[in-house]
Amino acid sequence: MPVTLRTSATSVPDENEVHIWFAAISDFVSETRRLDDLLTPEELQKADRFVRREDRNRSIVARGVLRLVLASYLKLSPHEVRFERNAHGKPALVRGQGNDSLHFNLSHSGEVVVFAAANSCSVGIDIEQVHSDISALELAAAHFASSELSTLRSTAEADRTKAFYRCWTRKEAYLKARGEGLTFDLKKFSVTVDSSEPAALTWVADDPTAPLRWSIRDVSVPSGYIGSLAIERHSTRSIVRHCGMESGHFVFRR
Repeated sequence: MPVTLRTSATSVPDENEVHIWFAAISDFVSETRRLDDLLTPEELQKADRFVRREDRNRSIVARGVLRLVLASYLKLSPHEVRFERNAHGKPALVRGQGNDSLHFNLSHSGEVVVFAAANSCSVGIDIEQVHSDISALELAAAHFASSELSTLRSTAEADRTKAFYRCWTRKEAYLKARGEGLTFDLKKFSVTVDSSEPAALTWVADDPTAPLRWSIRDVSVPSGYIGSLAIERHSTRSIVRHCGMESGHFVFRR
């Protein structure tokens, strides 16, 4: 039995909006076989590369939810949604599916899937489950810009792990929005790190005007996670939505 939408199609974001969707892996685990049917052979092959079942389930749920939400925006069936990838592997909608201005990005970590959608501008989102046993300063020294590392070193040890993840998710959200991922050197741009400062992009080596065009914001996520959003536009409002399964139907929970 295919997965169906309980609600009617939802409207795409206005140009002054960004939609942020959340899904809990646990809501969908019992439906992974049905979600399998929504995916392409390539997507299934990627999921099957995971050794652990929970990792495969996370991949299936993330891609299945992505298809279901985009199908609702485009007024298509989930099977009809087609993607293409840029040279760095970032997915985008193939043109001619009903809305060529819709941009999206997906992230998942632990038990949470988060998905962002924007109209006529690039968007990136990242969520990370916080692990207290990481070597924050060692990782920052290897990957962060000098200003970020300096701030992290001056952060109280009790707050340093969260500061590291705050910086990491802001940086990764921006890279994902740019469409380059980790192929762009993390040391060649910087974001704010200290919790007393607003989230912001502060410097980009190859694009001095980028901080004037891009906004970075924190995303309210479940306890134990940290999330960030990057969008190539200022003055957009975030609209948070949730989705899940009820009686075998995919539902939107505003």
